[in-house]
Amino acid sequence: MMLKKLSQYYFNAGLKNAKEGMIQTAVENLMKSLRYDNSNAGAWKLIGLCHYRIGRLAAAEYCWSKCVDLDKTDSGTSGYLEEVRNTIGAVTPHFKELFQLFAQKKYKKASMTLQKKIMPILDDQADIYKVQGILLMLRKRKRKALHQWKKVFEIDCIGVPGGWYL
Repeated sequence: MMLKKLSQYYFNAGLKNAKEGMIQTAVENLMKSLRYDNSNAGAWKLIGLCHYRIGRLAAAEYCWSKCVDLDKTDSGTSGYLEEVRNTIGAVTPHFKELFQLFAQKKYKKASMTLQKKIMPILDDQADIYKVQGILLMLRKRKRKALHQWKKVFEIDCIGVPGGWYL
């Protein structure tokens, strides 16, 4: 019983963090919740939403799979799971192209590929803005890069990795 209470405490803290835009902190608290009760379907669902918002699609897929396994009646999470799998399928070929361009040091073309082919699919996810900021810095476009990294903080106000770039 004590472990379930601890799990609920950290779940509530994670929910509060997510509502306040502190996505990475929410993930940390939700992970603590799951350490105390691995069968907390709500925590799996919420951590999946946080991972999706940050741009960690594979992690979101894993979390939502766990949630669906634990709560077969949650049609909302089943919908999220289907959507993230479709999204992963849609962006994978573009990421392969992006990585090839990056390896060839074709940063302008990589940036355009990201902007035109990937960003419309991964609408408003923090990690995409981080990557675009890096590509812009490699092209010596500091102001535009800073603009991208500021968007990271609009999504996750405590996203330390985004702060490293600023």
